[in-house]
Amino acid sequence: MYSKTQLVVMSLTGFLVLYSFFFFQQNSKLEKKNSNQYTVVKQFCGGTKNNRVYIFYREKLYKIWMVNKECLNHPVGSKLELIYNSQWDYFYRPDGLKGDTRRLFLFSILFILSIIPYKIYISVLTKIKARIWNRRR
Repeated sequence: MYSKTQLVVMSLTGFLVLYSFFFFQQNSKLEKKNSNQYTVVKQFCGGTKNNRVYIFYREKLYKIWMVNKECLNHPVGSKLELIYNSQWDYFYRPDGLKGDTRRLFLFSILFILSIIPYKIYISVLTKIKARIWNRRR
């Protein structure tokens, strides 16, 4: 019923759903904690998508990725509001779980679509193509 390719796609999207759910769960726990202010020690805001600022915490330098406009708003010496996850050693920017929710929703939709056998997609697309072709005549 399923081709090998579809099984691989189902496995990959299933993994991505679990991965996204893990971070959603971790960050929802962190959202309940109080955030702290950390000082930016280094800033790299180029025209590319690799915009980041660095903070120093417990003798370790951490990268915080952000979009260019946000990066420009946080020059060296400015304060940045973050939440630290001590279990997994990363910083989280409190955003109301917007990014995690979008990612989880997207991968869940892709997983649901990957479960439907490709033969159904092909037959539906063939019928749509035939209807469009018949309208033009």
